[in-house]
Amino acid sequence: MKKLIGVDIGGTKVAVGVITPEGEVLEELIVPSNGIEREKMFEIVVDAIQTVLNKTNLTESEIALGVGVPGIVDHKNGVAIFQNNLNWANFPLRERLQMAFPEVETINIDNDVVHAGFAEWKASGLTNEDSLVFLTISTGIASPIFEGGVPIRGRGLAGELGLVPVRTEQGTKSERLEFVASGTALQDKARTCYGDPTMTTALLFENYENKEVRAVALIDDFLDSLTHGIYLILSFVNPTQIVLGGSVIMRNPHLLPLLKERLVKEMLPVQQESVESLVLSQYENNASLVGAGLSVL
Repeated sequence: MKKLIGVDIGGTKVAVGVITPEGEVLEELIVPSNGIEREKMFEIVVDAIQTVLNKTNLTESEIALGVGVPGIVDHKNGVAIFQNNLNWANFPLRERLQMAFPEVETINIDNDVVHAGFAEWKASGLTNEDSLVFLTISTGIASPIFEGGVPIRGRGLAGELGLVPVRTEQGTKSERLEFVASGTALQDKARTCYGDPTMTTALLFENYENKEVRAVALIDDFLDSLTHGIYLILSFVNPTQIVLGGSVIMRNPHLLPLLKERLVKEMLPVQQESVESLVLSQYENNASLVGAGLSVL
């Protein structure tokens, strides 16, 4: 069997790791990104992969390469279509990697959150009869859907829960979920509310724990909006499991029971058992890296 190499490419860092078929990371390298310079960014990725190969004494012919990229990705052709944080519009990533590593037989390119969801699927112990939604709440919001371990892609933008309008400010208006419940949105709202351009989400949640009035109002609105988004998933997909990941949730695990309480109030009695399908990610911050490696199996 080929050794699995996972690559997770982001706007701030590139992670490369040797991944076992069980999802264990044997070796990992993290280097800073350069999201502005198109070719420099590619050089960083190639150098990071080569460094890991050198360190582990692996040759190109011994590995299979799985690569995760943010944004819109043409996974069939291996093209990075559009990324907010990388200057890689329509970048032929698989073709370029094949040129850089000509002896690698398998190179799989996909969206980084899809890879993360696949890692969660593999770790969940679910069967091919089950379904899973991975809901990541971080810089943005996304929710790839897996049926039997296979992502449902639709025409290419399936699972973009962050684009769905939800209730905000106690139901007085609607806004896209990503604009009210992502980490970026929370930070922006906190800075406006406190009149402090240095305010962070970490400090906002600290204030929330201390029951500071402005923080409570902001987090309550965030929880209400996120509850509405999760209820949409439960109603339309009714998956076997919903896994919550991303920095906002993983750094604040106490939000899970609060979300469950709100969900029960929204649901019909016949739906309420679905609340137990809501769980936290089994990974700290490397699900995309692990999933990228596993994707080539």
